[in-house]
Amino acid sequence: MNANSHMVPKRVETSPIPPCVWMTAHQAAEYLGLSYAALAEWRMKGVGPVFSRAGRLIRYRLADLDEYLSSRVCQSTSQYQHGA
Repeated sequence: MNANSHMVPKRVETSPIPPCVWMTAHQAAEYLGLSYAALAEWRMKGVGPVFSRAGRLIRYRLADLDEYLSSRVCQSTSQYQHGA
């Protein structure tokens, strides 16, 4: 037996779970290229990206904003649905 023969368990490298990125309504509006008022109106009408509410705090997940934008992809203006 040599000095390196003792068995040391190998550490398995795992990918860390990426943190969930939360944005304020102002940050989300800027990310989407909207005014804060337009995003607030969408929330009130129940259109636009999903959001989370904790009391008076409104937050948007970056992944949800990206999903919303991806769901709105069109090839022509005739495919566009008005009203967010």
